[in-house]
Amino acid sequence: MARKIVAEIHLGINTAGFAKIPTNEISRQLIENEVAMLNYLNQYDFTTLSLPSVIRTVNGTTRLSNIKPSLTIPADRITAIHSKALAELYAISNDRKRIKEIATWSCIFNNLDWLNKEILSTNNTNSEQAGKLFQLLRKLFLSIDDTEQVAVSVSNGDFTPWNMYCDEQRLYVYDWELAQNGIPMFFDLYHFTFQTTILQHRKEFIGVKDAMLKWSSQPLIQQIILKYRINANTNYKLYLLFTVSHYLRQYILEKELLMQSEWMVNAWILALEDVTEIAQTRNL
Repeated sequence: MARKIVAEIHLGINTAGFAKIPTNEISRQLIENEVAMLNYLNQYDFTTLSLPSVIRTVNGTTRLSNIKPSLTIPADRITAIHSKALAELYAISNDRKRIKEIATWSCIFNNLDWLNKEILSTNNTNSEQAGKLFQLLRKLFLSIDDTEQVAVSVSNGDFTPWNMYCDEQRLYVYDWELAQNGIPMFFDLYHFTFQTTILQHRKEFIGVKDAMLKWSSQPLIQQIILKYRINANTNYKLYLLFTVSHYLRQYILEKELLMQSEWMVNAWILALEDVTEIAQTRNL
């Protein structure tokens, strides 16, 4: 478990910043990754994206600045501000690589290999659902052409409303522990959509599709797709393969799933059935 202590630092009645204190090697590595990513990104002058500054790091403990604006507006749906912030991120980190060359693909392969060996030894997790998810993942994996090129960039890795603030002009994003470069574009948007729709708004998978349709039709998103030649369908499939295989590894080792995890499992099954059905239809 990547457990850490987060302490709020006050200057009088104001929050001056936060200190992240690792409690084990895993959390230490995550904090070190966040420090490296923030130091890299803070070299650039973004006009819409705001992120914390690293104030100091001593023996693994890192102090970060407070980026919460004085006035905030809801950040629980993808708006033009979110799109502009991601466009700035893509502008300084974009690249094109074959699928088999990106770390995401290696992670997917390793996850599926592990699941293939362990899926039959599930504890109290619904073994039928776990098996169904694995078969859908395997089917989708085999349908991917790993020589296809995809647009990649820096990804926050946990791009959700509870890791950001928003005002009328800027998006303030914190918690960059899971951030990586070379991740298929729109991963953050897909993750945001699943997390908010299923966990926050408590809607069914059809709500995820509706939300994706709304933000994908934004003029700026369409410009990004054209500029970086993004195959949104392929990147969405890679997101599902990566995310579902990653969390399924965790879920099958748990004695009992949390209710929220069950919601996600149900949504993932429908999402995987949806993309594999669409792929089959196109191949007919």
